[in-house]
Amino acid sequence: MSLTASRDPTSARQPTPVTGPDQGVIEEARRRQRQRRRRRGTVAAGAAIGAVIWILTGAAGGGHRGPKGPSRASKPGYGIGAGITVSYPRGWHLLTAPITSLAYPYDRLLLTSYPAGRGGECGPTRAESTLPADGALIFLFEYTTTPGSVFGQPKGMSFPTQSAGIALRRSELANYECSTVPSYLIRFRTAGRLFQAQVAFGAHATRARRAEALRILASLRAKPLTVTTSRMS
Repeated sequence: MSLTASRDPTSARQPTPVTGPDQGVIEEARRRQRQRRRRRGTVAAGAAIGAVIWILTGAAGGGHRGPKGPSRASKPGYGIGAGITVSYPRGWHLLTAPITSLAYPYDRLLLTSYPAGRGGECGPTRAESTLPADGALIFLFEYTTTPGSVFGQPKGMSFPTQSAGIALRRSELANYECSTVPSYLIRFRTAGRLFQAQVAFGAHATRARRAEALRILASLRAKPLTVTTSRMS
């Protein structure tokens, strides 16, 4: 798998305006979710059912909620639930779902090069607010295409295969929806699943730090998603 980072200093970049399908995609997912709840009865009833399922399935994580606080991997391929594993260097901090208040798309992980906490309406706002000048943040979430999913693949978006390589492209640095800091948007498909990562760096993050983030993304592995591990949809 190829890994590519821009040679320009991070501090010299300016985020590009967000247009097209990248605007409002999470709000569209929310709207469709509300429609489904109304068809089933009332929003309150739908929320109550969702809360029960959240408890039973570990917040859409296949029965695994992950650690309550930051942790460090002691070996490669750390399992975070929902059939996903990731490797990351010592000194990075991992949080698994729930990370934000967003019910869909599904939070999968938050990895930061500094101690950070959960919190945010539809993005890791709390972690972004403490992003240091030399720090890095990776927020990963997933759209599902299994039967009964709320949204599936968003229209107008492409999800290249993970094996095609992961890169930080200057054209993808922007102020995306739900993010309070400029970030890179990376989408990929693996095991028939659709993932999106928002990657942010402090103004003085080094090339070594950026390379670490790319290696983390390249290390992500996922098993095919089953209905059991996507009950929240």
